[in-house]
Amino acid sequence: MSKPVPPMEDLKLSALLRAARPERALPPGFNEAVWRRLERDSGTGFDTGLADFLDRLAALFLRPRLAAAGAVAMVLVGIAVGVVQGDRLASDLARQQYLAAVSPMTSR
Repeated sequence: MSKPVPPMEDLKLSALLRAARPERALPPGFNEAVWRRLERDSGTGFDTGLADFLDRLAALFLRPRLAAAGAVAMVLVGIAVGVVQGDRLASDLARQQYLAAVSPMTSR
């Protein structure tokens, strides 16, 4: 099967577009300057060991199973903290009620 021949208008348009976008030659030493800049900029920021570690750690926690396990662990920790604080609040309230029952004048 052969390619269809484009109409003459398409050929004219293609030639016009090629002429409207002239290609310029790169200045001398352009490639070397780009590589020097890349080498210079690659040393800035995080230490590469730390950055690699953080990337691996983020990839580990972005897995659905581990993300779900982390969310469940956070909910369980929240429940445990709530129970401990609720128990402390309940014992303080019971102490205040006992003192009020034994000595009504002390609580005022």
